[in-house]
Amino acid sequence: MQSYCLDDAVFTYLISPQADSRFSQHKTILQGRYQVNYTRHTEVLHLEQGDKEILLIGLCVDSRGELPREEIPAWFLAQTFPTKEALFHSSDRMAGKYMILYRDGEEITLFGDAICSLQVNYAFQGESFFVCSVDYLLGTFCGYTVSEYSLALRKGSDASHPMPYDRTMFDEIRALLPNHYLDVGRKASIRVPLQIPAELSQDERISRSQACIATILSEYQKACPMICALTGGNDSRLVFAFLKANGKPFSCYTFFHPRFTDASPDIAIPRKLCQDYGIPYITVADLEMDPDYRAGLEQFVGPYHSGGTMNLAATYLSMFPGYTSLSGDIAGQIGKNALGHNIPVAFANPFYFCCKLHNTAPQCRKEMARYLQEIRDAGDWDHVFDLFALESRCGRWIPQNEMIYAMCSFNEMNIFNCRDVITLWMGIPRKLRTHKLIHKTILKQLDPNLLQYP
Repeated sequence: MQSYCLDDAVFTYLISPQADSRFSQHKTILQGRYQVNYTRHTEVLHLEQGDKEILLIGLCVDSRGELPREEIPAWFLAQTFPTKEALFHSSDRMAGKYMILYRDGEEITLFGDAICSLQVNYAFQGESFFVCSVDYLLGTFCGYTVSEYSLALRKGSDASHPMPYDRTMFDEIRALLPNHYLDVGRKASIRVPLQIPAELSQDERISRSQACIATILSEYQKACPMICALTGGNDSRLVFAFLKANGKPFSCYTFFHPRFTDASPDIAIPRKLCQDYGIPYITVADLEMDPDYRAGLEQFVGPYHSGGTMNLAATYLSMFPGYTSLSGDIAGQIGKNALGHNIPVAFANPFYFCCKLHNTAPQCRKEMARYLQEIRDAGDWDHVFDLFALESRCGRWIPQNEMIYAMCSFNEMNIFNCRDVITLWMGIPRKLRTHKLIHKTILKQLDPNLLQYP
């Protein structure tokens, strides 16, 4: 494997008052006061009109299919937003992997995609702010050191699991969560209460979401070639169904982990499915990241990440250069309600969610208590299980892994990563979602034969 090079990373950026020489690309923003530092493979759109300015980093598409990607910044600047919440919710229709910085006069607001899959790690020094897709990269730029508190949190769980709430490995750096925006003037992350569409039938919710997802996939395919990670489960089969309905050629793969055999369901079922549909399919054996490459990578991401995640990144880089893999994670966590099932909200407490984080550190209970109180204060307690699934399982776990992949030149995306889709699904009772109502209804519409496979 070649030596590690930061400039080969995708979806990687740092916003700071000064340029960072570790990056090859630089753009001046905010009336000359800040620099966007980014890699050659990271897309950056920037537009100023009068007293307004917008910076869009990453891939952002319109789920309604009305706005070409390159016109989205101008669309934002053409709107009038009476509040920051209105600005935030104007992006409910957007999908992808992105972060947006929006300036109106002296007011600066930042927010991410529906699950913040492109991380927004932020810090303040005096009147200056810093934002980065990698917490360690930001920490080393600012001269911060990994905190003892964060190390204790990290030791409470396996390195593959996310940190609780908005914690990073640095006391000075926080991660922006889904359903939050960063108010730079107030130096605070602000939770935005949920807006779940009311008075829609279950069929209407599913039908509208299905139309959005089909459009999102079409827009993604304009930007980059796609491959489908296919297992024996319902979530990846839903992605497969949308790809097949889209009509463009695609291929599938499954990781052949050491514990698998040819008869393992996660191998036998996708192989049979692709054979029946005439879809190219391969199994991929796990590779191990070259030690020298990993040492170079850890200079930018830190030495505290899972070896398994590192090895998956090396496998992606070796097997699928130039491709984007589609994941079904949100369909499981929200569409199928994989975490909350039909558990009454009375059981939502710090101990339960520490268990779901697989973290035994006493500091984790403190962070979860703080997190749950924030949800109570916002008036969204009835949706606490969905919010944890969205903001921790999807909002911290997925971006943590995808950040490593991105730093290794590979991108993973999600066709369900749109607040309009997610809130439509959240309007369906958890009990029905647990019984796969959404999956079954969409599969029946797209291809009923897919329901026949185990």
